[in-house]
Amino acid sequence: MPLYLVLLFILLGVVLALFLYVIWQFRVRYRKMNSELSLLRESTQQSQTDLSLALEAGNLSVWVHDLATDTIRFMKKDFTMADPILLEEHFKLKHPDDLEACKVAMEDLLTRKKENTKVIYHYIDSSVPGGYRIIESFVTAKWHNGSVVEMIGVEHDVTHERLVLSELELAKKKSLLAIESSGIISFELDIPSSTVTIVNAYGMMKERKIPIGTCLDYIYEPDKEVVRQSLYEMILKGKNEPFHLHFRMI
Repeated sequence: MPLYLVLLFILLGVVLALFLYVIWQFRVRYRKMNSELSLLRESTQQSQTDLSLALEAGNLSVWVHDLATDTIRFMKKDFTMADPILLEEHFKLKHPDDLEACKVAMEDLLTRKKENTKVIYHYIDSSVPGGYRIIESFVTAKWHNGSVVEMIGVEHDVTHERLVLSELELAKKKSLLAIESSGIISFELDIPSSTVTIVNAYGMMKERKIPIGTCLDYIYEPDKEVVRQSLYEMILKGKNEPFHLHFRMI
């Protein structure tokens, strides 16, 4: 066989081997890439699920305000965006007394007076007492070429928390009124600071923290030891039981 044919066959064998090697490497990398994409897809889905649960648990919602179209879109649970609505229509669902605060917050972002801002407003909802939900909104701006193109907000529905706080405040006022009308002095002893908080002392002191030594100075001398012993058993001996004392104060 002529030498050139031998060399030709060798060259063809090398080319074929290289071709097969390239195909094999491609298949290995393709499988690896698919595996990495699959892991990335699973990780992304898990992150979206975790974020969705966090938003739902925190009673949060996310929205984007497009300044070019002056529309606002809310993010749905599947992380797609709902159909846009005009900002003007969205503002109609807010309490009229809160509109100025919302506009000031937007202006602060547009003029870069603030990088981000917070505003609280009331949103129409006939299913809650009073007909309005209380919304706490945290807003930031997205800039491009020196101007704001979008505003992004995260809103927290604090209606329930505000109602609970209102009920607690009312209960506190009722309790203080009952204490004042009955002439009872209510106090709390803070052990680390050794101070006493007197809630009501016949109108003379209200919610003032004073050293426990000062309180003891007002106890009639023959009765001080009884009070000290009771406090000693409660604080140092860990006696966690109600006790009753009769003592005289100056």
